[in-house]
Amino acid sequence: MRGGGGGGSEGGFLAVLPGKVKFEEYLCVLYNETIDQGIVLTSASIINTKIIYLQPSSSSVVTSTTIETTTSSSPPTPTIRFKFHHQLQVSYRQSVLLILDDTEPDRYIEFQDCARFDVHTIISNRQIPICAQWNETGITVGGHSNGSFSLNQPLGLFIDSTTNNTLYVADFLNNRILGYSSLSDVVTTVYNETFSFPTTVYVDSKQNIYIDASGTNQILKISSTNSSLTVVVSSGTFINSYGFIIDEQKQLLYVSDDSGHRILRWNLNTTTCNVITVITGVRNQSGSDELHLNYPRGLDIAGDEEEVYLYVADFGNHRIQRYFIGNSSCDNITRAGITVAGNGTLGSGLNQLNGPRNLYVTKNNEVFIADTFNHRIMRWSLNSTTASGGGVCVLGCASVAGNGTTELNQPSDIKFDSNGNLYVCDTGNNRIQKFNILIDDSCE
Repeated sequence: MRGGGGGGSEGGFLAVLPGKVKFEEYLCVLYNETIDQGIVLTSASIINTKIIYLQPSSSSVVTSTTIETTTSSSPPTPTIRFKFHHQLQVSYRQSVLLILDDTEPDRYIEFQDCARFDVHTIISNRQIPICAQWNETGITVGGHSNGSFSLNQPLGLFIDSTTNNTLYVADFLNNRILGYSSLSDVVTTVYNETFSFPTTVYVDSKQNIYIDASGTNQILKISSTNSSLTVVVSSGTFINSYGFIIDEQKQLLYVSDDSGHRILRWNLNTTTCNVITVITGVRNQSGSDELHLNYPRGLDIAGDEEEVYLYVADFGNHRIQRYFIGNSSCDNITRAGITVAGNGTLGSGLNQLNGPRNLYVTKNNEVFIADTFNHRIMRWSLNSTTASGGGVCVLGCASVAGNGTTELNQPSDIKFDSNGNLYVCDTGNNRIQKFNILIDDSCE
């Protein structure tokens, strides 16, 4: 079995994707006995692998729980065996989270015969399978026709997988950020503060919240330690902000200067190089060649240790541009963009876009695009030789605005949760739609 979902099994092997795997371990019904329960992890390379115990899910008495690492000749080496020692008084079930941070394509978990298990693959680190599809019928998870938590032109999304997929929404015309808990129906107003026309929200690994308040042309930060609100980038630096992305490792902040037709970069660690750098574009000068932009909107960063790229939703040019920004925190950049999606002309063909507002790049070299005025979500391979070769429609493929469960109206942003489910900021319908991932055994 590959991908999401899971059923009960006893013993045997389970193929898993890179990322995170959460499984429920059911041991045999034993009374006052000690058993050794093991799993085997195998892949072509065993690196950056760790296992985390979560809370037991049923009553039990565990007098000892340890992990042994040994090798095994079957399945194929190299292999790491994690062996759990439990002394039980009742039947026992325990949640275990296995984290696989490298990118090996195939690995297996082996369970001994004395266990039944349910497995749920957690897709992490942008590992969206190329073969994945999504249920065309959406579920409204944010926005209601009335009430205090109705939405008014929501523009930006963020999903924090470290807090059980908490969903954050930039509620543009209501001047606020809302937080939706995946564990309950609770909706909260973040910081209980008014933000002037927020377009983007971002939560870093330390739980600091960053907000683009486009009405005041500021990037704001809410501290996770003391809830203080500070200005990261002040007004007057750019003409009109519309989206940002943070490279946490290098402490770099990239901002779309929408009306300025350019991308700016702030070094949040000012001891290393210049504070502000113009990545691409010319102030107040739009254009459609490789050196110009036309109302840039959403941004994303993707790559590896050798090559890092910035991706830009070039809204007015109906295309997605890519810029090499290197692996340095200073000026190792290429200001000439390469078109990776769209042919630069407005249209609804599979090789065209119409006002793309945002994008999401996966580690499988695909870009998902909120094709706003075609009212659809597109998927483009970055491995194709030309951007004009065309993409694949994922959702809203009639390219007609609508408010049904299979329709969208001016989608503005897209994000994935840790299970690979797709969330769409359905701006024209004032709602957030969730589309569940569909992966079966044939998905390789």
